[in-house]
Amino acid sequence: MSNKNEATEQKWMVKNMVDRRDHFFRVENVVGVGTFDTFYTIMGTSGWIEIKAPREPARPGSKLFASNHKFSQEQKNFALQHTKAGGTCWGFIGTDLRQMLIPAKFIETANDATVDELLAVSAWSRLKYSNSARLDARRLRFVLAKLPYQPEPHEGLK
Repeated sequence: MSNKNEATEQKWMVKNMVDRRDHFFRVENVVGVGTFDTFYTIMGTSGWIEIKAPREPARPGSKLFASNHKFSQEQKNFALQHTKAGGTCWGFIGTDLRQMLIPAKFIETANDATVDELLAVSAWSRLKYSNSARLDARRLRFVLAKLPYQPEPHEGLK
């Protein structure tokens, strides 16, 4: 996790989503370049989350990661190898306006996607600053624990 905004997103998850029975921790791994930055076990399901915190572009239809901290090629490779081996991993994107969780299969093309394209393939999303943070976080917890699916990429993001 390379920046303060990403750490803020992880703190939001820990505060609002993580239960005392869960195993949820940050990984700072200099040996395994590309390894995602958060590991979790929630309700018996384990997986990896890579957290990104870009600013949304001013113009709708612009790429979300055009000039922001993108998914690296090593992170894309990690997602591909981990899911091919049967594992679960996700991209958690927390912008200045919203949060969303995208399945690993969309990480390969996420750097070239717009906000609307990422929302269309997200397994979970919420607007920031809504009054339902706790409920939204419980829904996120359920997705991470009970929906470890990895669907085929959406036509627009292949």
